[in-house]
Amino acid sequence: MSESVEEIYLWEDAEELAALHMRRVLGFRDAKRMPDGADGGIDVRSERAIAQVKFLATPVGRPDIQRLAGVFAGGERRVFYSFSGYSKQATEEAEHLKMALFSFDRKRNVEPVNKTANDLVKANAAHALPLVENTHSKEWGWATLWFVSAFVVGIGSGFSEGWLETSTAVVNNFVLMLIGLVGAPLCARRYFDAID
Repeated sequence: MSESVEEIYLWEDAEELAALHMRRVLGFRDAKRMPDGADGGIDVRSERAIAQVKFLATPVGRPDIQRLAGVFAGGERRVFYSFSGYSKQATEEAEHLKMALFSFDRKRNVEPVNKTANDLVKANAAHALPLVENTHSKEWGWATLWFVSAFVVGIGSGFSEGWLETSTAVVNNFVLMLIGLVGAPLCARRYFDAID
């Protein structure tokens, strides 16, 4: 089942995408988008890496690469994300500085642009996670768990109270078992469709 991906139209979403990419693909599990405001050129920070994100209509130039390279942040790796690509001079400067360059599009596809970025992706390939998170699987997983629980409670209470002791117990047990019998297979099917 193909799932539509929410497109990026705001710079905040572009920064969130970069943070997600750094966590799930590059292995910087603590990467977080910095709060809005004066960020000193750093949009995403991790203990081991910093990143700048440009969501502009023009390619990133060499001065932007030099500014990120000049940000004092210790020995962190520098990573750059651009919506509109990079000038030839920017790419050459970044490679000289061993700065990883990535480009992204509105559909949240992120691609390495230079050798440093390719090497970084390859170094973390064994631990990489899918970039697009499937939120449906979590939702349907909980729903399935609830329905199965209702079914089990219905059967358990039926055995402990006796099936025919009271008319209320029979109705309660029937309702709980019906919820479980009908709901669990429907939720399970929806769950497995969502993760395909």
